[in-house]
Formats: sequence, structure tokens, C-alpha cells
Amino acid sequence: MSENTEPVIEAVALVDVDGDGIVDIVVELDDEGTTTAYVDVDGDGLTDVVVVTAEDGSSVTTIDVDGDGIADIILIDVDGDGKTDIEIDVAADGSSVTAIDIDGDGIVDVLLIDEDGDGTVDALVALDENGEVIEVALVEESE
Repeated sequence: MSENTEPVIEAVALVDVDGDGIVDIVVELDDEGTTTAYVDVDGDGLTDVVVVTAEDGSSVTTIDVDGDGIADIILIDVDGDGKTDIEIDVAADGSSVTAIDIDGDGIVDVLLIDEDGDGTVDALVALDENGEVIEVALVEESE
């Protein structure tokens, strides 16, 4: 890598999937082996999906469902096995639910809930191997 702290873009591909003359997908590859794809699903010229994949296969996918420019769903594959390990769903009011699959079996083990959208966890929910709630812990707000 160069002395510059930012990765250098090695290649860029612009793809018009539907032939309407508007670029639907932009794919960048940097000198660290990271691939970033920007996808305009509905052809309105705004990025709806961003997928960043590292050389080791780990990835982060952000999806803007409502077109406001803010990610509504974030999918993270920590270990590069092609399965989502962490999913964060953010509502329009800022509240969110983070689902974590700790052991990589495809079943959510823990939910972190920010009910009021202030950026802090309000409740922790533990789930069993069938996805059934086994424990709920409410987090007290500190003053």
C-alpha cells in the first residue's frame, strides 16, 4: 500500500443493467482487495444498496428502503461465510433492532433493542436454538 492512508482505487466498473442509459451499479476495487458496489435498484439515480466486501470475504451491506439516503437495513457477515451474522433494522423514527447470530448457525441468539431511537440499547433479548425468547433484560437509563 502507498504512504497515503486511504486505499487507492484500482478499478471501477459502471453497469447499466436495464439498458435505459442510467448507471445502475458502480463497482470499485481498491488496492487492499476491498470491493464496493453501489446499486441503484429503482433507477432514480440514488444509491439504494451499498455492498462492501473485504478480501477475506467479510462484508457489510446497507439498504435504503425508503429512499431518504439513510440506511434502513444493515447486514454484516463478520467471518466471510456468506451468512449474515448481524442485522440492524432502523425505523423512520430512529428506533432499531439489532439481531446477532453469535454461533453462525443461522438462528438469531440475541436482540438489542433501541426502542426510543436515542442510540442506546433499551432491552436485551436472549433467544434459544428455536428462536424462542428465554430472557429479557431491560437496560436502565443512566443520568
